[in-house]
Amino acid sequence: AVVGCARKVEVKYWPLLFPSGNDPMRLMKECLHTKPHVSARFLAVVQGYKGPGDTLLLGEKALEECLAQRNYSLCEQLSGFLYRAHEAVETEYEEAAQASWFSSIPPPPTVP
Repeated sequence: AVVGCARKVEVKYWPLLFPSGNDPMRLMKECLHTKPHVSARFLAVVQGYKGPGDTLLLGEKALEECLAQRNYSLCEQLSGFLYRAHEAVETEYEEAAQASWFSSIPPPPTVP
């Protein structure tokens, strides 16, 4: 029930849904083996709460569990979600690299 609410409520209200000790990552891990469909729904919450990097780590575990349980429909959905999360991580990395002071250093001169 909590995951359904969280997906419909603005992120700024999530601390009310997830008071201390009810971290969405922990809740997702708890239902990973017994309820993979619920665990998969938590991925969107984890991404909003922690970012796409943590989503990829937990999503891989959810995908492995779905494969083990031969829930191929859910595997397909997870694969698409994880692909988009991977793209978000790459975008964050590129933006961080461009904002870094290293990017303002000119390359060394080439020696003929």
